[in-house]
Amino acid sequence: MKHRYYDMTCPRVMVPTVLILMTALFFMMHILPGDPVQIMYGDFFTESYLDEVRHELGLDRPMYEQYLDFLGKFLRFDLGTSIRYKVPVWDKVRDRMPITIEIAVGALISSIILGIPVGIYASLHKGGKIDELIRLFTLSLYSMPNFWVALILQLFFGTILHLLPICGRSPPGFYLPRITGMLT
Repeated sequence: MKHRYYDMTCPRVMVPTVLILMTALFFMMHILPGDPVQIMYGDFFTESYLDEVRHELGLDRPMYEQYLDFLGKFLRFDLGTSIRYKVPVWDKVRDRMPITIEIAVGALISSIILGIPVGIYASLHKGGKIDELIRLFTLSLYSMPNFWVALILQLFFGTILHLLPICGRSPPGFYLPRITGMLT
């Protein structure tokens, strides 16, 4: 039996997947108990004011109209306004994007620097003790939850090696003197 591999980056697969996920998200948010306006404003305002807010947000319209509005805004990259911060969500995403890219690039570089040599060594010494140890170590890492691995790495690199900060963000270039100091 021939198996078909679907590339998730292919538009034939990606578009329906995103549409299905968005539809599921929309309907799950409407199925959950509670009133979003009541959650936002609590018991501090009159019911007539809360009805006015529901009208402004379009929550008093039929569900299919709300869904079409939801899809239209998504296609225009209008993510709405943050309930917590009272600013457009896109502004919050844009503010967090540099640190997200920095973390992603750092993870990619460290995985390349560490993963390629270890993988080459393991493949050259297939079936040996080191290969078995590498396989056991990587299987253990994949078996653990990501947050637990992150805590262990934070403990190791921050507390034991004093290479990285335990919390917060250091200024750019902060890590380089420590890393070069350890290598020399």
